[in-house]
Amino acid sequence: MPLSDRAFPALSPAAPFSPPRADTSQRDDLLSCLQDGAALTQGEAEARFGCRRLAARVWDLRQAGWPVRTRRIRDADGRLVAEYFLDDRKTPGLR
Repeated sequence: MPLSDRAFPALSPAAPFSPPRADTSQRDDLLSCLQDGAALTQGEAEARFGCRRLAARVWDLRQAGWPVRTRRIRDADGRLVAEYFLDDRKTPGLR
């Protein structure tokens, strides 16, 4: 058996890779939810649109001038988590 066959055995193809959604898509989804009056936690954002870094997307929105606020709430397990929402006093036309 040649050395290359021992060093690099034949591998079966891996399952198709699905890359995570682009940050801009997640930002758009997050902004849409917040504009509809929703308040989101990390768990909710991950379940709704696969966002694993909600705080980073919130930071992006804040940098773009959106008045995203944070409050601490207790989740179903009693843990303190951040919940994000739009400050409707600073967002004209927010429902």
